[in-house]
Amino acid sequence: MSYSKDSQDFVLDLVKRVEELFGEIDNDIATNLLHSNDEYSKLYYRRIEILQQYPTVKKAVDGEGGISLSKDEHKALIEYLRVNEQASSMERMQIYFHGHADCISYLKRIGAL
Repeated sequence: MSYSKDSQDFVLDLVKRVEELFGEIDNDIATNLLHSNDEYSKLYYRRIEILQQYPTVKKAVDGEGGISLSKDEHKALIEYLRVNEQASSMERMQIYFHGHADCISYLKRIGAL
């Protein structure tokens, strides 16, 4: 199947637009998850709670120089990393599905479907 010059230009323009807007798209997806997914919402607020309860963990996460952690702070850091990974995984999954939905509409637009 061959595509016209217009179709190729459309795809190249699309790639550029997605690259320029990705930060906004990523933020929108996280915001939508926060307001529509209870599990994600719990993870989101748990991250905040840990960082507020353990300032040293926040310093570690932010990369603020050398620190030492108490036993409880170490447990909190491990929990933060686990919770953060779960939330990030949910965000990546939503981006993946969003990309599939966008792909179908783009392929229709360029006449590939």
